Amino acid sequence: MLRLATGLRIMTVRAQCSLCAATHNEHYHTGLALLHPVDVHYGRVDAIVAARQRVLDDAHRRHPERFVRGLPTQKAPPAVAWINPPPMDVIAGADPATPTGPHEEVAVR
Repeated sequence: MLRLATGLRIMTVRAQCSLCAATHNEHYHTGLALLHPVDVHYGRVDAIVAARQRVLDDAHRRHPERFVRGLPTQKAPPAVAWINPPPMDVIAGADPATPTGPHEEVAVR
């Protein structure tokens, strides 16, 4: 009986984790200029920002009176976004040709 209950709990936790991960990539992040994390990860930022800018340009052309501050511009996400950034000395000294894992040491030059 204990195994069945434990198995059901594990299945429930796995289902909840899957839902959480899916939801994370489906909503817009203000820190990423209202883009989805998955779009930033897979390099679709330039196309999305350009499409949004075209819409803003068209809206401004049609109704300039609505834009009292002038032509609106679509913001781009920051060049680098971290949840837990590594120490800056490790980033500066890393060799881009050598991938590093969580347990590898990076030589600082």
